[in-house]
Amino acid sequence: MEPSLPPDLRTLAESLNRHEVDYLLIGGLAVVVHGGSIMTQDGDISVAVGGDNLDRLVDALSPFHPRPLRLAPGAAWEFDRKCIRGPWSLFQTDVGRFNIILRFPEPFTYQELKQRADMADLNGVVVPIISIPDLIAIKKIADRDKDRLHVRELEIILERRERLLTENG
Repeated sequence: MEPSLPPDLRTLAESLNRHEVDYLLIGGLAVVVHGGSIMTQDGDISVAVGGDNLDRLVDALSPFHPRPLRLAPGAAWEFDRKCIRGPWSLFQTDVGRFNIILRFPEPFTYQELKQRADMADLNGVVVPIISIPDLIAIKKIADRDKDRLHVRELEIILERRERLLTENG
C-alpha cells in the first residue's frame, strides 16, 4: 500500500470549485480547518447526489487519478460515477486520500448541513465546511476514540470563539 500523506485540500478544492461541485468538507480535516491540532491522514468530502453533481465530481477528481485504496498495483481501473457509492467511498488520489460521503446518519441530511455550513478561505480558495456544532454532533454519533478527541477540541474552539464574540461584542 502507498504511504498516506495528509491531503492537499487546497488543490482539491480548487478543482471542485472550478467544476462547480456542490460539496462540503466534513470530518477530521474540517476539525483542522476550524483550528484543531490533530492532523488527519485523509479528507472527508460530502457531496450532493442530485442532478449532474456526481458527473461534475468525477470531472473534478479525474485529473488526480482516483483509485480505490486497496486496488492491487497494476490492476485495471476506470474512474466514473458508478465508482462513487453510498454511504461512502474511499479513494487514494495524487493529492491525498479522500472519503466521498453520500449519506449521513439520522437525523442529518446533506442539505441541512450545507445550509448551516461555514466558509473557510484557504489562501484564496473558498471551501464550504461543516459548522462546528454539526461536526460535534456527528462526531458524537461516530463515537470512536479519535472522534471523542475531536469533540473535546472542537468544544474548546467553540467556547473560545463565543468568549471572543462576547468580549468584542
